[in-house]
Amino acid sequence: MMQYKILPGNLYPEGNRINLYYLHNLFKVIGESVSLQMKQQHKVSVPITSGMWGGTYMVALDDGQAKTNVVRLYSIVNLPQNSPLDRIENFECLMEIYQQTVCTTFKRYGLNLVDPRWGESIPYSNNERPTTALQMWDTAGKAKFVRAFFVWNEATWEKSIIYDM
Repeated sequence: MMQYKILPGNLYPEGNRINLYYLHNLFKVIGESVSLQMKQQHKVSVPITSGMWGGTYMVALDDGQAKTNVVRLYSIVNLPQNSPLDRIENFECLMEIYQQTVCTTFKRYGLNLVDPRWGESIPYSNNERPTTALQMWDTAGKAKFVRAFFVWNEATWEKSIIYDM
């Protein structure tokens, strides 16, 4: 069983408003964990960078707590091109591990993520290697859903988010 890194602090510190800085770091740790699991379980080495997607972080107080009730949790996940993920079976393993890791991680914070859907190509993305999404819905009511966008871009989160917007 994979040991997951526990971050200090809390995703929902007070008033049920999410801490967006914490969420970003949580997505980052999930990507690192999935990369490690791929190497340990399948001998597939793929660097993964990830973090929060979009401008959501701009609606945070100085301590990271959201100013509004954020219920759609988006992540961007950067995957390398011309890698072992070009083999469909490796990509499917990655998606399975990613889904399990997200479910296990968010369960600690009171989210019950169900009905994973992945494989949808995102319109207006790269025609040859389209962005793919993974989405799961929260039945506990803390969030509507968690959605990760998988982009074929071996870049840091900071560079990726700038060029993706």
